[in-house]
Amino acid sequence: LRAQLAAERATQTEQRAQRPRAPAPRRHGDATQHVSMGLELSAVDRPDQGFERFEDGHTGTRFGLFAGYDVLRLPARLALAIELGAAFESDTSFSLLGDRGGKLASQTLQAALVLRWAALPFLSPQLRAAGGISLFQLELDELGAGSPDYEISRASSGFGALGAGFMLHTPPRTFETRGGQLASLGVGLLIELGYALRSPLDLPLHTRSGPGAIALVDSRLGRLDLSGAYLRTALVIRF
Repeated sequence: LRAQLAAERATQTEQRAQRPRAPAPRRHGDATQHVSMGLELSAVDRPDQGFERFEDGHTGTRFGLFAGYDVLRLPARLALAIELGAAFESDTSFSLLGDRGGKLASQTLQAALVLRWAALPFLSPQLRAAGGISLFQLELDELGAGSPDYEISRASSGFGALGAGFMLHTPPRTFETRGGQLASLGVGLLIELGYALRSPLDLPLHTRSGPGAIALVDSRLGRLDLSGAYLRTALVIRF
């Protein structure tokens, strides 16, 4: 009898061991997002007639990157963020100075305040106020012997901009694992329309020193008005 009871216990133990175990309870991590990082592409309106001499005409293209951090959480699902970024632009002309063409390039550094509203799980409208400085370089083509060889002209332009837009993004916890990792990770597409007030660009001309060089004192290529509207799009990662 004892042997029979021991055999039955062993069978029950083996059956319990073979039963599927209940899955571990799902954990949820912190889904709060504080950091934004993005790659942006902006179409910039350039109404000044001087830009008709450039290949891109009145619509320039600017590439950039930025990073932001939410510094303040407000009622009604509002958040205030600071943002730092850099952007780059380049354009070519074939007739800047007579038959002499050239290349105009710029590098922009900017800081911004962003007010964001989490209106829906997948939609966040925002307002953005930005300011910064753009550094421009104009390099004229060489025409050969007997023609003056110009140095690279450099100038700067400060600006302030105000824009409004929205971000379409993944809902909270889209990428969260069963253990609660990646709860705050999200990706989105930002679209923003705004206007930038910029100081005009006044580019000086200086010849390189050397035999046969024609000295130009206080010469100017001309003034370009840089203020205009812009359309900014960006791919954004938030976590």
